[in-house]
Amino acid sequence: MSLITLRIIASGMALAAIAAFTVDGLLVSYRQPYDGFGILATFILPPVGIVAASIANKRSDAAKDLLLICLNILAFFTFGLYMFFGTLFWGP
Repeated sequence: MSLITLRIIASGMALAAIAAFTVDGLLVSYRQPYDGFGILATFILPPVGIVAASIANKRSDAAKDLLLICLNILAFFTFGLYMFFGTLFWGP
């Protein structure tokens, strides 16, 4: 795969995971069949993005790739961060 393709995959996976988590949290009620879709996407899509960004980082050693790795790691921990800060702000 080319370097540009790997970067597109890495950025797409991070954005798709965050978008799916947002849709799950804001737009889907608990009685819908897509409940939990964001949690599933948060734990499956970012590791693929991390791998793609890591391969791109080995090939180019650019700061863009490190940023994509950090973005995918942040997308991976989105659910945990949401639960942590939600508990801090709104209580148990």
